[in-house]
Amino acid sequence: MIFTVATDGADLYPSELPRIRQRLFNGKINQAKAEAALERYLSGADTEHVKELSHADRLRIFNLGYFTWVEQQAVALADFEARKSQTFWDDLVELLPAYDATISSFNDEIRTLGAVA
Repeated sequence: MIFTVATDGADLYPSELPRIRQRLFNGKINQAKAEAALERYLSGADTEHVKELSHADRLRIFNLGYFTWVEQQAVALADFEARKSQTFWDDLVELLPAYDATISSFNDEIRTLGAVA
């Protein structure tokens, strides 16, 4: 399994591309640089870049969400804790089409607002 902490899709942040391009590629990217980055950061990853998590490690990662969901978003603690169960995640699969539609609608609205600004 590959696990990473992710936020919004990159299509919401086109203003970040010039900054990233400058920082990582000295302002210019081409096919060769893109392939080198892919090799370095993805294809070049090996077991040195992997950690087998103990139960305590998994719990620590899970609890990183407490501040965001319970403290900032006011999700009830019981609802947050329900996320520890695999059943919670399995049941979400049926909601994916509705989530995708909502995300697409939001992204379209943001793009429209950006075009007006």
